[in-house]
Amino acid sequence: MCDLTNIQIGIISITHIHREIEGLRIRKSHRIVIRFSVAIILVCLPLARNLNSLELIGVVTGLIVFTLMGEIWGNSCMFESFFGTEKTCQYTAECQVKKKDLEDAIKAGGTTKIEALVNESEISTQRALYELS
Repeated sequence: MCDLTNIQIGIISITHIHREIEGLRIRKSHRIVIRFSVAIILVCLPLARNLNSLELIGVVTGLIVFTLMGEIWGNSCMFESFFGTEKTCQYTAECQVKKKDLEDAIKAGGTTKIEALVNESEISTQRALYELS
């Protein structure tokens, strides 16, 4: 089994042709620069003078959290809210069941087979917008 070092993984990441996803907050190339900067700082930490163990742990933890938050923020879509949604989730369905029968089945909880509801009710195609809460 071949173990890759962080440098090899970084080189692979740089040389790999990435598909650009539209709407990312931070481009992949900029996130790679952040990763390499943090890696260089981590490699150079033993050269720091007057750095006790608690400060060392704090610096390493801060750099890792900074990198993690940069990746999470950078991979998110700029067209959507990062801290929750402003509107409720909606589900649109087109099925051959009465809306009332489907709502009663959802309120009852558990799993519901649509086929059973179709057989029980008269067949009429309805299009409805359901809000899930």
